[in-house]
This record gives sequence, C-alpha cells and structure tokens, in this order.
Amino acid sequence: MSRGFGLAALWSPFFVAMGLALTLAPGARLLPVSLGGLAVAMPALLLTGLLLCRRDDIDTFAGYPMHAEALRLPLLLVVIVAISHELAPALGIITLITISALLLPLAVLLRGNGAAGLRQYRAHIETTLPGMAGELLLFLAAGILTAGIASWVHFSGFTLQLTHFGALEAAGLVGFSALAASFGIHPLISVSSLAGMLLPITDNLDLLALSILMSWSLGVILSPCSGTHLAMQGRFGISGFRMMAWNWRFCLLLFALDALVLGLFERLGQGAA
Repeated sequence: MSRGFGLAALWSPFFVAMGLALTLAPGARLLPVSLGGLAVAMPALLLTGLLLCRRDDIDTFAGYPMHAEALRLPLLLVVIVAISHELAPALGIITLITISALLLPLAVLLRGNGAAGLRQYRAHIETTLPGMAGELLLFLAAGILTAGIASWVHFSGFTLQLTHFGALEAAGLVGFSALAASFGIHPLISVSSLAGMLLPITDNLDLLALSILMSWSLGVILSPCSGTHLAMQGRFGISGFRMMAWNWRFCLLLFALDALVLGLFERLGQGAA
C-alpha cells in the first residue's frame, strides 16, 4: 500500500502532488506530465509485485479484492477532470479537482439514496473530514517554512549556479528530495524551496513538473514521516522507520527508473519541438 499510494502520485490529478507540480511549474501540461508519470508507475508497480511475491509470508496474504464497481467512481472523476481541463483550460486543475470531488459523490448519493444520501454527505463533512486535521497542519507548516526559505533566498541573493535545467538536473532534484525525505523533510518543502530558483532557468516546464512529481513519489515512499506512513502507523501500528527499512532498496531502483524516464522525456520533448 505504501508503494502503491506513492506511485499513484506520479500521474493522478487527484493527488496533492499534481496540484503542487502544476502550481510550481506554471504552464506545464497535465497530459504529458501524467503520461510521463505513468511511464514510471506502471513498471514500478510490476516490480513491486515481483519483489513482494518473493516474501516468505506471501502465502498468508489474502490480497485486495478488485472489482469494477470499486473503480467506477475514481475513473469517472479522472475523466471529468481531464475533459473539463480540455474544455476550460483557464480554470486551474486544483479548482476542477475540488469541484468534481465535491459534486460527483453528492450526485451519486442523491441518486442512490435521496434525502438519506444528503444526510450521509453532511455527516461525512462534519465527522470524517475533521480527522484529516493532522495532515492539513503538516501542509500548513510546510507552507510557512517554504515562505521563510523563499524570503531568505530572495534577500540573500543565493542561487544554484545553474544555467540549464535538463534531465540530469531534474534527476538531481529528485535525488536531493529523496535524501532530504530520508531525514524527515517532506518533499513539499524541498521541491517548493528549489522550484523558485529553478524556474528562471527552465525552458521545459513539463520536465520540471514531472521531476516534482517524482520527488514527491519517491520521498513519501522513503520518508518515515510522510503522511502516508503516518496514516498507516495510526491504522496498523507499524513504525514509519520500519516502512523505511522495507522500502529503501526499492527506492534505489525507483530512482534509477525515474532518471531513465526523465532522460527519455527530455529527448521526446526535443524531438517534438
């Protein structure tokens, strides 16, 4: 589950990672960035399955029941956001996601349960959503720290001494963010701090957005303090450091795959240009 959630952040428009990437790289396009993320997510998921099948206790694991009904609503949300973004590109992707995620479940509940569905919807807002306060505070704290770092960079005149942002530099951003995540620094903080310094020298905003997605994905899988691992620690009683011990070898392979796809993504972008 840890790896699955982290890899989904590589392409899904419903993850905060995508909103962050498109915000920090204004002008990046959703479709090419999502396809680049899928080019990593699909083989990484296959690799995850192959590695987990080698565990001695695999025979005791029942797995997760997959059926079409469970996938219908998420797929419908993806389709709605993708079509809406093409029809109304002036609307921000975060705005489209917010509107769709609020209205579609309400429509489904009203159609299936009528007035009772409306009461379920209200109860979810009043009782379930407040349970996400811890994650909200994490992002607020990260935003404050990011603003402080950005102010320091502005007034100090600090620069990265780079004149070009290509696949090599993008892989460096991913690697640095992963290293910082291993010490408990959320990728939100590292990529937000560096993106402001990289943006003036970047002529490939899609590449920058993709590297931000990769930084987030790799960081949350590796970091013992990521929101995903904190949620699993609360639900399953598994230490975040234990999750890190399970995932660090996989993360090395994932970083190599990230670097390979970044190189191909840059070449394809140059070819299309």
